[in-house]
Order: sequence, then structure tokens, then C-alpha cells
Amino acid sequence: TVVRPPGNPEKNSAGIPGLGALQTADVAIFYMRFLTLPNDQLNLIVDYLESGKPVVGFRCSTHAFAYPDDSPNAKWNDGFGRDALGSRYFVHLQGTTRVNGVAIARRHPILTGVKLNNDLVAAGTLYLADPPEDAEVLLGGTGSSKKTGKVTNAFGTHLLTETMTQPVAWTWNNKWGGRVFTTT
Repeated sequence: TVVRPPGNPEKNSAGIPGLGALQTADVAIFYMRFLTLPNDQLNLIVDYLESGKPVVGFRCSTHAFAYPDDSPNAKWNDGFGRDALGSRYFVHLQGTTRVNGVAIARRHPILTGVKLNNDLVAAGTLYLADPPEDAEVLLGGTGSSKKTGKVTNAFGTHLLTETMTQPVAWTWNNKWGGRVFTTT
């Protein structure tokens, strides 16, 4: 079952109708950004995660939720990216991202049919990411930053250099035992 929210769920007080499909899903694919879902909908996602089933997270799902600091759900603002996908959100750079396969991962089944050469450029900006030590990094990316040195945002203080290389795709087993594929 594919669940697509109507309009912009960030501004839709109804959240994402149809999340009940997670109760029987074999895999959950998340592509979310800064959502504040009603408790019943967030609970469906939490129940799915706690079941230990597989999870796929795309792009901005490392910062899927934006609950107010005084909300009991605020733990999911960083926690979803960190605990479910393997990295919380920090900051993103500017411009395109040059993507390269990590040498040992070039033979990983997820990359079957993907031609990894020096010409693979993603239109999206490079995110800083910090996957766990036991994650298997499949792809790395190099991007550039106009700002350098210590940069502070709502997600902390980060040291940025003009050119940076970061993991952009990895597999991992999350804290509930679910197999994960994440790409930023």
C-alpha cells in the first residue's frame, strides 16, 4: 500500500491519512520533513519501528519531525533520524553533490546496476551525516560550503570546510533490529 499525503503535510493538520497501512506493511519507506503528526499517527510509525521490520529513509527523513520542545514527542525530532535511520540531521551545504561508491560496497546488492564513476552528480545538496560505526556505508558524497569554520544552527554547532566529504547512503540495523537503508 502506498500512502501519499494530500497537499503539504507540514501544513495539513490532518497529518498523513492512511498510516494504518503500516500495521500490515512488510517495509516502510519514509520521505518526510519537519512533520508534526497527531499522536495516533505518530504511534503507528513508532509501532512499526518497534516491530523490527525494514525501513528505507530518503533525503530529508533524517529530520522527519518538528515537535515543539515542550512536547513529549520532541524526542522524535532528532530521534527518528538517529534511532530509525542511523543519523540525525545537522546541516546541509550548497550546490550539487558528487557521489562515489565506497570501494568495498561497489559489489553490494543494493548497488546492482548502478554505474559508479566520477561523473555521478546528485542535484541535492550534501547533508552532514554521522552513521553509526556498525553501519555499512555504500556511497560517499563531496560537496562545497560557502560558509566555513564554526557554523551554528538550530541543530547545533558544526565545523564546515570549503569542500567536505560525507556518507550519503548506508545500511544498518536500527535500535529495534530493523534492517535499514538510508540515503541523504
